[in-house]
Amino acid sequence: MTLEKAFSELRAGLNFVESEVVGVETKLQLSSLLEEAQTAYVQGEQKKGAHLLQDFEALIFKT
Repeated sequence: MTLEKAFSELRAGLNFVESEVVGVETKLQLSSLLEEAQTAYVQGEQKKGAHLLQDFEALIFKT
């Protein structure tokens, strides 16, 4: 699986997150975290990308 495909799958999964449950602001924050993480990985900043994905995970399972 390529990096692009992996993030595409994560974004697709985000479509299942109901805005009514997590709130529109949280859903936007989740989307932003995914974009930032992908950018970090593309720029070779694996540690930063991993931490951003951990933030994503913590936020999505917090709700």
